[in-house]
Amino acid sequence: MGTPQKEPLRAFTRQEQQELQRVVKATSERVDVVKRATFLLGVAAGQSWSKASRQAGMSRQAVGELVKRFNARGLTALEIAPGRGRKVMYPTAQRARMLAEVQRVPDRQEDGTAAWAMMRVFSTYFPGYL
Repeated sequence: MGTPQKEPLRAFTRQEQQELQRVVKATSERVDVVKRATFLLGVAAGQSWSKASRQAGMSRQAVGELVKRFNARGLTALEIAPGRGRKVMYPTAQRARMLAEVQRVPDRQEDGTAAWAMMRVFSTYFPGYL
């Protein structure tokens, strides 16, 4: 028998239930968000935390934290916390300049090419790196 949960999952509102079901069925939704919604719906349907976490592909620690966040904040618990994920590699001005450069048609005389290649663009913005 599993260990008892410290904080049980609270009941869903009608809107929360509908949104969780929509997320689980959506093909364009992020995989991590679908996993969290799948777990919450499984527990609400009467599955044990263990079974629901296996079905959703989540760890024991992750489901405990998810339930705590969901009880406190509702559907916002499905999203990634701010500050997570890949950091911006280039400042906005530099990104805009790079995009403008690759979107313009290259001049064969000036640029020495008829088509852009990533190595050429990279060497333009990071000379001496390669």
